[in-house]
Amino acid sequence: SGALRDALPACGEWLRVLACSRTGHGAGPTAAAVRAVTDAGRHAGDLVVCDVSRFPGAATETVLELADLVVLVVPATVRACIAAGKVSQWITERNPNQGLVVRGPAPGGLRGADVAEVLDLPLIASMRAERALTGMLEHGGLRPGRRSPLGAAAEAVLDTVGSRPRSREWAA
Repeated sequence: SGALRDALPACGEWLRVLACSRTGHGAGPTAAAVRAVTDAGRHAGDLVVCDVSRFPGAATETVLELADLVVLVVPATVRACIAAGKVSQWITERNPNQGLVVRGPAPGGLRGADVAEVLDLPLIASMRAERALTGMLEHGGLRPGRRSPLGAAAEAVLDTVGSRPRSREWAA
């Protein structure tokens, strides 16, 4: 796990990133590779966060099966709620431990609690859009401010992970 950690690009002292290409070339990681990387991080006692596709695939299913908590990030729209309901149902077959982050603003007035009720999922956080996100990413990385909606939502997710019984090492 130490060799893997040292080989990954770093953002600050604590964050290491391993990502797939966004160009669409290649099939992405295999399920075995995903399991090996996740297990290495967990074995080292690190929190492993995986951003997975909402579409079925061996790597996605492996992550879902390994995760202690699956967090769905859903825009506060009717269309997104319908899609999230289908995704959540598919996820439940692999992992029932789900939580919800709702991202606004809601053009139709949907609140985070409304989305959580429709999806029958616990609401972890409800946040407005992070205006400066694109600029931050283009100018050197993600550094949300103290009052950042994204930072507050991330903190709520970490609090949720931290408050769950620790039956095994974490993956989210």
